[in-house]
Amino acid sequence: FHVTISYGSSGINAEYGGDRVGIILDKTSFYAEQGGQIYDTGFMTLDSDSGILINNIQVKAGFVIHKGIVEGSVAVGNTVHLKFDEGRRRKIMNNHTATHLLNYALRQHCGDADQKGSLVTEERLRFDFSYKAPLSTEQLEGVDVVVTDFISKNGIVHAKEAPLAIAREIQGLRAMFDETSPDPVRVV
Repeated sequence: FHVTISYGSSGINAEYGGDRVGIILDKTSFYAEQGGQIYDTGFMTLDSDSGILINNIQVKAGFVIHKGIVEGSVAVGNTVHLKFDEGRRRKIMNNHTATHLLNYALRQHCGDADQKGSLVTEERLRFDFSYKAPLSTEQLEGVDVVVTDFISKNGIVHAKEAPLAIAREIQGLRAMFDETSPDPVRVV
């Protein structure tokens, strides 16, 4: 990976220990904050004893910006190695998968429940949805049984990238295509 450094609206050539930076790479293994899911954190190491503690990942104007604090020094053109926090990502992935399970269970027991958004972090998830009335005790219990049953089976989650046009045609697929979706899109 190769480094481009931004500061405000202008580019600069180097940053030093303690400086806060936004780094743009030619490619990345970090997830940016999108669609209600929190960003990855981790560390970006350089060939030297320097690095950047990454504490935020955002997408701006199509660029993935790795925000963090420099340890040592970093310069434009440096080659870096990325290491995201795997334990944190696993927790986020589990909570993200749980939003899909909750969406499925709500549609099983409430029919026309419609997801309006979500928040997924390593500690919790929030699932926003609309429905024509408050959920009954029976509906809540049914949703709980469906989600708990899926989790207790500890099944494998399958994911594949597909062109957006093909993903839109997959029978039974639930998606929020009114959002800006990448192409190809990841289908879970």
